[in-house]
Amino acid sequence: MNFHRVSFKNPQLCPLNQFRQNMIRRILFLLAFATVFASCKSDKTSADTGQTSANTNIVRVYTHRYYTIDQQLFNQFTTATGIKVEVVKDSDEALLEKMQSEAAQPQADIFIASDAWYLEQARKAGLLQPFSTEKMDRNVPTRYRDNAGHWTALDRGAVGLAYAEGRVDLRKLYVYNDITSPAYRGKLLLGNPGLAANRGLVAGLIALNGEAATEKWLQAIIANRATGVEAANNFDLIKALAAGKADMAVVPSNVLLQMKASGNPEYTTPAAQVGFIYLTQPDKTSVFYTSGAGLLKNAPHRDFAVMLLEFLTAAEQQPALVGATIDLPINPMSLPHDLFDEIGGFYEIKKSLNEVCDQYEAADALMQKTGWK
Repeated sequence: MNFHRVSFKNPQLCPLNQFRQNMIRRILFLLAFATVFASCKSDKTSADTGQTSANTNIVRVYTHRYYTIDQQLFNQFTTATGIKVEVVKDSDEALLEKMQSEAAQPQADIFIASDAWYLEQARKAGLLQPFSTEKMDRNVPTRYRDNAGHWTALDRGAVGLAYAEGRVDLRKLYVYNDITSPAYRGKLLLGNPGLAANRGLVAGLIALNGEAATEKWLQAIIANRATGVEAANNFDLIKALAAGKADMAVVPSNVLLQMKASGNPEYTTPAAQVGFIYLTQPDKTSVFYTSGAGLLKNAPHRDFAVMLLEFLTAAEQQPALVGATIDLPINPMSLPHDLFDEIGGFYEIKKSLNEVCDQYEAADALMQKTGWK
């Protein structure tokens, strides 16, 4: 606001008391105008968002995550900003259905999903809106965001190969095609084809190499699959390797690390007998997966939602956020979990996340066709 000095050529024409009265009138007028303006603005905000003034200082999150650390981070955000975070937890599929049913009058501001594919489904359904700020641009490199800015990744990892120590010659295992060798017949374990990381792996290979080459690769690894091994989850695959039921397993990079970090001998003992390597393309790049978050279209509390996304992707908060899953941080200024010293990092394929997500339906069809069940 600029203040202008008023001068009087003839002080007798403007006595001090008259000057004071004029100033009082001006102040009262400005206060009245500000009150009316604020009232109109408040009414407009309430009409636009469907919220009353009593509960506008909040942000609502739909999330698949059930980790304790998330609530701790939300509490930190509330302490720092005064903005309360309300959370609804459910599966990705259930939350997508919920958002679609509420599309005419959105009840949430942010959708946190286990995989970029779910965020792409939300975007294609018209449920998300683009957003961009200087902080987000600093926090998240563009390769980890939707091409049009509707969503951002929160962490990242890659599917690789867990192997039984002492039973595998690592000199013969490096690229994806190496595990198709007939020498590994009956020695390979595969996890649930419905898991986002496995679907993302196949989708990434299709984006890189095409459907025909990927189908041939799938047929070969299915032929090498060990039989008679029951596994309810990826942890069971690691246990099976330690028990000598197979030599190798295709798993996400965080599985072995989660077991080692658990402190539970049920998991740490078998994990100590198993190693992990990233499988790559000939150019030494690996298909990677991400979880992420999107901003809902017509979000009732858009500005607060963007603030929360900036907070979750900040270098200070990323170690805690990704520490729950022991994935790699998305913020380049954040250090990975200490356990990554054991398996290292990886170079990512050049395909965008959108390009990979576009191949998920084709991946599902190929996995079913070739017998990855």
